[in-house]
Amino acid sequence: MVCKTKKQRGIMPGTHRLTGLACALTLGMALNANAAQPAADGPRQYLIIDYAQTRNVRSQNDERTIDTRVSLSAGELSFVMYERVLGARTPTVQEHDYRSPFIHLTAVQQTTLTTALMQAGFDHLTSDQTFDGRETVRFSFLDPGHNYSYAFGHAVADDATRTAVVKALFDFVAQMGLDTSATGTATTSEGDTAAARPVTIAKLVAHPDLYDGKRVSVAGYYHTEFEASDLCDRKPQLGLPAGSLTCLWQGEASTFADPSALTGRNDSWERIEGVFVKGPNGHMGLYPGQIDRVTRSETVPALQ
Repeated sequence: MVCKTKKQRGIMPGTHRLTGLACALTLGMALNANAAQPAADGPRQYLIIDYAQTRNVRSQNDERTIDTRVSLSAGELSFVMYERVLGARTPTVQEHDYRSPFIHLTAVQQTTLTTALMQAGFDHLTSDQTFDGRETVRFSFLDPGHNYSYAFGHAVADDATRTAVVKALFDFVAQMGLDTSATGTATTSEGDTAAARPVTIAKLVAHPDLYDGKRVSVAGYYHTEFEASDLCDRKPQLGLPAGSLTCLWQGEASTFADPSALTGRNDSWERIEGVFVKGPNGHMGLYPGQIDRVTRSETVPALQ
């Protein structure tokens, strides 16, 4: 196998998130010179896979993202698929989360996967010089005497070779039974058309289980900036005692929300309607709860 070093500016290695039917694939492979051929004591190869695909699915009554992830590290393979509802017109809606147990791959099984990826054209993928941000891929091949690596972006989501490589990966996952053995959980919440219950931030934080998944109407001081989307029970200001400010994370608007109903402004008091999700959540899991699928935001007088 011959690999060439290629570098391309403007790519962030390790970026996996995509939209539509595009997907991102990050594989790092440490192979000996005869990785595809098992030695007497098993092949001396190390294979790492980190695959992620994100796609949007929209129907007349709801829209959601579906994230699929496959990872292999230290010989441990796992499969994850989870949903996030972006908007729902039905009275209630469910989100599913499937996670397979980790299974340990033998050296022979890792070689089988490596061979399948190579036969699909893994080592013949080409760079696309018109990187458009929809996909990034990073490969590394290491052996005792060489170190080859390159990174590139695919501007064409349905690239035939990339599609074949991804299919080979998922065929292997299916053969190992991971996509069918994943244990699933379902979370039910109210749809965007359910009546919103008036409630305070203090009550949501004090009784998260009571309101989890319910539509609520809550007022607070809203401030957003990089890595912040705070709806607080009072206006942040210098001199407030530590711990005296209680904030929720304000999530995104429902994809079915009427834009004319979203009139709230940054750095102002507002009332919003949306679905409460108990924490920890928000940025880095630092918030006791968040309001998702917002359908209304309007400025209101300051709370007393």
